Amino acid sequence: IPHEDKVYHGIIESSDLNDSGSRSIIGRFDVDGKGYRFVFTIGQQITFGTLHTPLGRYQLEARNGNGVLVSTAEINRNRDFSKPDFIIRESVRPLRN
Repeated sequence: IPHEDKVYHGIIESSDLNDSGSRSIIGRFDVDGKGYRFVFTIGQQITFGTLHTPLGRYQLEARNGNGVLVSTAEINRNRDFSKPDFIIRESVRPLRN
């Protein structure tokens, strides 16, 4: 994890092939007797997942051989969880000729 300057070695506990053809893996690793989980979904074009460590939680997304690992603390830095995180657009009337 570059954010932590650490390497964690884990074990895969389960690996399932989904109906879509993607594979989901669930695993864990231990640090000082405490277990931390990771979950990844690996598809033909994209891989994504979540990884928990003693210092935080991270999300991974990779496409076409390029990926990014982002701290969820960074993702959530400016979010206000007391407000909805979606936008409802007003209806648009079709134009009449």
